[in-house]
Amino acid sequence: MASDADLSAERGVLMSKGQDNSGLIKAAVLIVAIGIIVFVAYFFILNRNPSTNDSAETDVLTPVQEITAMDLTKSYPASPTLVVELYSKIMQVMYKYDYTDDEFSKMATVLGQLFDDELMANQTNYPSGIKSDVDQKKTDDYAISTYTIQSESDIIKQEVDGDQIAYVQCIYAVRHSTATQNTVYLFVLRQDAEGNWKILGWTSENSEE
Repeated sequence: MASDADLSAERGVLMSKGQDNSGLIKAAVLIVAIGIIVFVAYFFILNRNPSTNDSAETDVLTPVQEITAMDLTKSYPASPTLVVELYSKIMQVMYKYDYTDDEFSKMATVLGQLFDDELMANQTNYPSGIKSDVDQKKTDDYAISTYTIQSESDIIKQEVDGDQIAYVQCIYAVRHSTATQNTVYLFVLRQDAEGNWKILGWTSENSEE
């Protein structure tokens, strides 16, 4: 018959084993919990990154979309050179890229906002006239390779008949098939009642007929 001392020792051993098992169970639960957290975090990151990248790629506008998205009533070019730069960019894009009729219409609207009222009044077939001209030039393999605009500090400004007038020179490298020729344009801009510079007209030299 076991003595009281022996029974006490056995209970101590059982309690020790129970405590060890409890510790092992807690450790196992903790490991499983950490594993679940790591898996969930990995799954979240794995599924989140592609959508983020896709969104970033979707947000990149094409040159055509950059122009069609413009609203010059809210953000108009602040100087004569910036007006000529935007005009040149639009013409370069029109010559270079393909676009829908709706996209052309929107680009033509932005382009027309750069023109002085007097110039627009003389455009009896705008914008169909410019579309026909651009389409023909593209068919004949013409393109505006580059353009160089006179710096703001070098342009001439003067008052003419009470109007503020600015003269801005721009050199276009016009490619025809494999040959390229520089064409020099002198733009005349007039400041309107709101302080915006509008293209009144231009002259050109060394242009290919």
